[in-house]
Amino acid sequence: MDASLVSALVLMIVGMITVFSVLGIVVLGGQILIRLTNRYVSEIQSSADTKSPSITDKESHITICYE
Repeated sequence: MDASLVSALVLMIVGMITVFSVLGIVVLGGQILIRLTNRYVSEIQSSADTKSPSITDKESHITICYE
């Protein structure tokens, strides 16, 4: 094969491996972020359940309820 063709193939393979690695890191980072978010949101919601179940503002007629 020609030297420039070999160089082009090596560059293509290195680029594909780099893209695959970066996408893998993005997917793993997203999964970790989702798990951490779900863990802390459930803790916040469970602590919110121990607070008063509803707050009523009589002047503006707005009711906020925790579910």
